[in-house]
Amino acid sequence: MEQVTIKIIDTQDNHVVLERFAQQGAPVLSWNGSDDNFQTIMTSELNFNMLSDGAQDGRYLDLFTGDESRYMVKVEKIWSSDEYPGLQTPPELLWQGFLLPDQYSEPYENVNFFVNFTATDCLGILKDHLFNMLPYDYNETVVRIIAMCLKKTNLYQDIYISEAFKLESVEWRNVFLNSANFRGEPELGDMLTDVTDYDSCYDVLDKILKALGSTLFNYGGNWYIIGWNKKHLVLDSFKVYDFHGNYKSTQQQVKEFHGAAYFDAQPWVYSNAPLKGVDLKADLQFEQNVYQDYNAVRYSAFNNLEYDCRPLWNAGNYFDLGMGDANAAFILTQSGMVSLRKPKELTIFSYKLKPTATVNANRYISIKSANQKFVSRKEQGGSVFLDFEIEVFAAMPFVGTANSDVIKQRFDAGNYNNAFRIDIYIGGVLKASTRKETAVFNNERSIDLSFTGGNIIESRPGENFKTGNENVIAGKWKINLLEYDVEGKIDIRFYQPQFPAGTSIDFNEVFVRAIEVKDLHGSQKYSYNSRAINFSKKEKIDLDFWESKSDLTHKNFKVNYGPFKNWQFGSGKTNIALTNRQETDISIMYDLSAADADWLTKNYEEAEITKNGVTYFMKDVFGFFNLLEGYYMLPVDGNISRIVFSKKMINNLFYLWQPFDGFVIKTYKYNAVYLQNATEPNRDQSLKWLRYGSNVVTGYGSAYGRAMLDVKADMYTRVDTTVKKIVSPLDIVQFNWVVERAFWISNLSMDFSNGKTKVMLCECSYRNVNDNGII
Repeated sequence: MEQVTIKIIDTQDNHVVLERFAQQGAPVLSWNGSDDNFQTIMTSELNFNMLSDGAQDGRYLDLFTGDESRYMVKVEKIWSSDEYPGLQTPPELLWQGFLLPDQYSEPYENVNFFVNFTATDCLGILKDHLFNMLPYDYNETVVRIIAMCLKKTNLYQDIYISEAFKLESVEWRNVFLNSANFRGEPELGDMLTDVTDYDSCYDVLDKILKALGSTLFNYGGNWYIIGWNKKHLVLDSFKVYDFHGNYKSTQQQVKEFHGAAYFDAQPWVYSNAPLKGVDLKADLQFEQNVYQDYNAVRYSAFNNLEYDCRPLWNAGNYFDLGMGDANAAFILTQSGMVSLRKPKELTIFSYKLKPTATVNANRYISIKSANQKFVSRKEQGGSVFLDFEIEVFAAMPFVGTANSDVIKQRFDAGNYNNAFRIDIYIGGVLKASTRKETAVFNNERSIDLSFTGGNIIESRPGENFKTGNENVIAGKWKINLLEYDVEGKIDIRFYQPQFPAGTSIDFNEVFVRAIEVKDLHGSQKYSYNSRAINFSKKEKIDLDFWESKSDLTHKNFKVNYGPFKNWQFGSGKTNIALTNRQETDISIMYDLSAADADWLTKNYEEAEITKNGVTYFMKDVFGFFNLLEGYYMLPVDGNISRIVFSKKMINNLFYLWQPFDGFVIKTYKYNAVYLQNATEPNRDQSLKWLRYGSNVVTGYGSAYGRAMLDVKADMYTRVDTTVKKIVSPLDIVQFNWVVERAFWISNLSMDFSNGKTKVMLCECSYRNVNDNGII
């Protein structure tokens, strides 16, 4: 390498503003690493200067614009002809970043002087960018979350990932995290103003990279994410993703090995002790509430916003789902010969056998499979401890005390003892029931029944108006279940009422007043990985994520199980028909059917836009329905809607797609509320992890801890020195201390003027610790 060029490019029109050859002056390109293997983010920056001659005031002032992505800086290698005789070798991109826009200084005097510049990879700037690109409680893949953060640097580079550990049968691109991990709870009024406390993009990257056991840095026009236990490799394999986080390919790279490096100044050599153990801890913040009133049984309508729990329930072809008053309150009005009796409020749901359905004691309603919550043991050999409280009632019209007395007599006679028939299944196994005919029925855990007579609260005879409460037969079922051998989805089934033979059937409709299920457990997760050596040094790490099969935490890695649409529906995405193209000064619009607009809105997070074989997720390009810079839906009439694209966004991102037409939008076409039942994948796959260099399947904590122990299994060496050549963060350097040793580079500054690199070298120490010797 003979020369390095530094180019400053105006990104507004993509032309080179300045170009200088780094043969003199002070261009220094630095990566700010640490003296340890376990760094997550290694930022980089270029410091250089430009000569201002002719005593011109503010010669370079126009480069300091206050715009962090206005001027791109590229550092390129130019190879000498004697290194490659007869070949015209094109420049090779070494590094790119953006000129810092906020500081400019020069002496106020009539002399020639140098103006200092700094360009960075903008990773540090991510501390000022909030991670607010996803809705609350939204599952996105780990790789795509990384890509979303890195795009905020405005460096649209491929992402090369060499994993420290991974799931045995699932790639990281198919592992999900919930957006709730990176923000506070939504505040009241979030729909209008966003006052939520978000993590910065830098913090999001730091959390994820720590959970991946990897280091991120920028080099050669790519982002590299390399596992802590793979930095020593000369030949490494990378999963390559585009800047959106879409998988492209798997590539192998051979690092440059400097076997005959010469050193300037006196190197300092440090010897470091091995690790005895790695202690890991995470707080998974499990929710206790599996099901609660407001989401399982409630109906509400307020300010044109409606919540209806009934779509959560599967009633089959035999039951009607209705609504009623949680207190069995009624309003009675009469006009002439017509009287109308109705619930005072509609707050809970009910079920009753359809008039056309035949009576069958085995028919029931239950929560749809896609809406059932999965509970699991928190560790192998552990237990599931659940607390259930279910309240139901039947309401019979109150017409007077005589009517109430008759119902009370029937209640005392036991006519309603088998009216409320409920089963509890866990993982498909019947665990508790109020039905006496089942094998799990237990008198000590039977439902408590009560009778409350009706009354009239208010009567206005002149207005033919009454309010009151109906006669009520109520049931409350409270039980605890401690299970060691079962885990899975919790399924609660309500069967049609039964009455003794020869007695009257007083009611068919049952109201579900309350369902509360709690999973009682601790949230702390620990993994202690200790080696059988006579040494006490340990690493202690708090992690933000962990493995878990349970639906009651968002702090776990999720592996393509509910409610992800791909496995539930199987069918692919379908084209959305766009017609009637219209263009204004600020927008491009298309018409589409109202049904297609509804499908696109409900499945927007997975919608794709494709042209000329290039596909993007729409959310990556346009954000989440941004009225100013993204795209939005505009209803035209009951049959037609209009999709409006912002020209500003199109011009910024689709300059290769001109004109902006002839593209295809695809999404899933189904009603997301009425989900099909499907057999979900085996959740055990989320507990099976492999680290590099081992074929032993362990849990996440063990894979993580042992990967760290592999790196520091033995005494290892660190060297601070200056190499008499230019080396990169991907290179391996040989150094002789006692014996020949290979080192990876953890910190470096390339001094192009003198052809030297100041480095911090960490020994390529790696040994697969004996898995059977880990306590």
